[in-house]
Order: sequence, then structure tokens, then C-alpha cells
Amino acid sequence: MNARLAILAVLVAGGVATIAGALGLSACDDAKSHVYAARAFEPDRNCLDDYGAVDVVSGGDVSSKCGAVCLTNAGTTYLSTVCPPYPPLFGVELADAAIGDTCAAALAAQARGDICVPDGGSTHPVDGGADGGDGGGAADDGGDAANGDAGVDALADAASD
Repeated sequence: MNARLAILAVLVAGGVATIAGALGLSACDDAKSHVYAARAFEPDRNCLDDYGAVDVVSGGDVSSKCGAVCLTNAGTTYLSTVCPPYPPLFGVELADAAIGDTCAAALAAQARGDICVPDGGSTHPVDGGADGGDGGGAADDGGDAANGDAGVDALADAASD
């Protein structure tokens, strides 16, 4: 009799584990997340920093080819073309909606390809004149760096390794 109860207990436990696994209730699931990358906008210099990680968000890998979006967190405005989901603790301003002045300036910097350089200048300043930078052409070589995708792709590659 005890042998039958032991076998029955094993069968019931196995059945419960199978049902839990089928319902996605396992303790070890394959939850995916990825680094969300964006460029900080520097309003005093009117340019964008290089892409950098700003948060880790749920979900699998996403494209970096979506429309530009402004994200705000702790007084900093970021601009990104990384597709949703967006970082949950950031405010979001979509480029095709009514946007604030800071977001509009960040979008204008992106349109100019204006990247902040370490010496305090930028690659394509608003006035088009001398910027105190390095001459600027390095970030606007006609490739992905001009629209900022190279940094996003590199971050995505590093996060998936």
C-alpha cells in the first residue's frame, strides 16, 4: 500500500510540474531584456553626446531604426531611434507629436548630425561657424555614425554577447 502511495505521489508531482511548465510558471524562465541606448542632449552646447546605455528594459532585441523619440529622466533629455519598449521611468515625447522646446532642439541637432566633441565644441554647430572643435567630419562620414546608429548597434551587440 505504501509503495502505491509513493508511486501516486510521484505521478501527481510530475503532472503538476508538467502543467506548470506548460503554463509558463516555471521558476527558471527565459526572460529577455536588453540595454536601451540613447544620446544625451546638451542644451548649452546644442549637440548630442554619443549613444550610451540609459536603462535595461524587458523584451528581446529590438531595432535601432525607429523614428526619433525624446526621453527625459532626472532633468536630462535623451534622443533615441531605438524601438519600444521605452525605459519605464522615463518621460517620452514622440517626434510626430506636440513636443517641448528641448526635444525640438535635440531633434534639430540630430538632423544636423551635431555631435558633441570632448573639447567643448560640436561637429555641426547651429551657426555653422567655428565651433572650437576638431573640424568635425569624423562623426558625419555618410555612414551609420551620421545618424547615430553605429553606437546603438555596438551596444546591442555587446548586450547580446
